[in-house]
Amino acid sequence: MRIVLTIDDKLGEKIEKAAVKEKMKRNDWVIRTISESVSGSGSKKSESLDITSALENKEKEISNLKEEIRLQIELREAYAQLIEEKDNRIDDLKEEIARIEVFSVTAADQINQDKEERIKDLNKMLEHLQGQAAAHSRALQSAIISREKEDENEEENNGTQEHKDLIEKPKWMFWK
Repeated sequence: MRIVLTIDDKLGEKIEKAAVKEKMKRNDWVIRTISESVSGSGSKKSESLDITSALENKEKEISNLKEEIRLQIELREAYAQLIEEKDNRIDDLKEEIARIEVFSVTAADQINQDKEERIKDLNKMLEHLQGQAAAHSRALQSAIISREKEDENEEENNGTQEHKDLIEKPKWMFWK
């Protein structure tokens, strides 16, 4: 049997594309498509298989995308937690540094205050010792002067000059 069909250019382009896609000649593709349409089973089965496999592929792709999204969310949460821990550690370190600075300033002030107090105490002790030394010096001088007066009185009473040379002066006394 011979059939002659007249089709428009758009349908002709679609037929050619479909034939090229299945690597067939245009006439062979048309004959196969018509025979499958007439028999009814071939086209519907292949279409349903294509649709089923396409749906399965899409479902797999969707499940893969869902898994990837879930992993991305977990990664984002883990990253956010790490950033929060890092910020907390930085805050803790800042507080510790502030405590150390306060402690060092307090310790330095305490050391300076203790040093000043020690210097004041040492100055007071030095003044006290100088006062004691001056008092002892006056006492010694007055003792020496009174001793010299007694010696002069004895010499006058004795009238001899020779005994003066015989008296030995102690080395620990400061004579003027």
